[in-house]
Amino acid sequence: MLKKLEKSETKKTELPMLKKLEKSETKKTELPMLKKLEKSETKKTELPEKIIYTHILPRLPILSVIRFKTVSKSWYAVLSSPKFLKEHSAALSLADDCLIVHKYKSFIAGTPSPKFVVLTPDPCRELTIKSYPNNFIPGDLIGSVDGLVGLRCRDKFWLWNPALRKSLELTLPQNISSCLSEVGLCVENLTQSGISFDHGSSDFKVVVCFVGLPPKTTYGLVYSCKRALWERIRVPTDIDCDNYPQTGPVAFIRDCPYWKTISIDDGLGNDDRLGFGATKFQPDKREFISLPYFRPHQKTDPRIHYQFVNMKDSLTLFAHDCLEIESPKMDVYCLENNVWTKIYRITLPEHHRSIKSFYMWCPSQGFQYRDELVVYEQDGKYYCYNQKSKEIKPFRSKMSDISSNLLCICYRYNPTLRLLPGMESINE
Repeated sequence: MLKKLEKSETKKTELPMLKKLEKSETKKTELPMLKKLEKSETKKTELPEKIIYTHILPRLPILSVIRFKTVSKSWYAVLSSPKFLKEHSAALSLADDCLIVHKYKSFIAGTPSPKFVVLTPDPCRELTIKSYPNNFIPGDLIGSVDGLVGLRCRDKFWLWNPALRKSLELTLPQNISSCLSEVGLCVENLTQSGISFDHGSSDFKVVVCFVGLPPKTTYGLVYSCKRALWERIRVPTDIDCDNYPQTGPVAFIRDCPYWKTISIDDGLGNDDRLGFGATKFQPDKREFISLPYFRPHQKTDPRIHYQFVNMKDSLTLFAHDCLEIESPKMDVYCLENNVWTKIYRITLPEHHRSIKSFYMWCPSQGFQYRDELVVYEQDGKYYCYNQKSKEIKPFRSKMSDISSNLLCICYRYNPTLRLLPGMESINE
């Protein structure tokens, strides 16, 4: 009996002791394991700075970048560096294009009013423009290059970044009147102007063309933002000075502006065959380069409207009958071996005949990476027409007051963080 009692007593005392020992052992082993797990979890959530700076930040919307600049001095330095600006601009350039539209009343309808709208097929990327450059009064839209928008009013020009609400104001040289009078011109002969970007020297340039009446006399100026200097350049005499209401280039290809040129005499005595050509301004050489003329096979028909556009970074010519309502169509030409060659015809689908004409007051535009063409209809709306799928979709905008009594000029536009020396904040 005594032996049995001893055994039972030892068991009773041993069991709690064993449990305590087991618990203490498990705690000892658990603590290092937990620490290891916590460390591994924290390691997984921490991204390398290189990934953040090269793959995440460059893809942020502009408004987010502006907010992040205020976080600290180091963030401001990173987000303002030329390297980041270049990477951010490259990332945004891969996104779908927007359109910046300048709408204004015709002189018959009333006084012009400066209204700018950014249209986009993607409603998440809409940009509402609420303020304009300081001292800007109703004028002209003369281009859009790398997020900067060119404006002009009389002898003043602006390079404007709508996303950052900053602009640079330029004025023609003080002695311009005397220089023009020497060649029989005046400031009122300023008919064409535009902007461009020289990638070699990273320099934005403003081009100004003065064209007189026949016999045509021309005078040109180019302004270098990097050198803050106006210089004289030669302007071709066949540049179109009556392309109303277009006072800027008809197209931009690789940040070079293109103007339409006109010739009546084809050199064969057929003076009734109007020729259409284009001349581009090469910013690195500071000179105009003329392209071959397109000449219709038959006598020029006044109903046919000819329009140069940028399709996938290539100059393309569209010819269409602007009075054809039943079955509107366009013939598309491209420049091959210095000869304009017809490549295909676009016919508007029957289920989209509500858009009655391809005729547009403003220049049509193409896109760099897609097959769409921008069509401005007479109801005052812009449409995106996909040449492959035959699909037509309207551009979206928070400001949907583009009405038919307004004339419109539009260019491709992508917001950027681009800043120029001397730019000032726009007064709200």
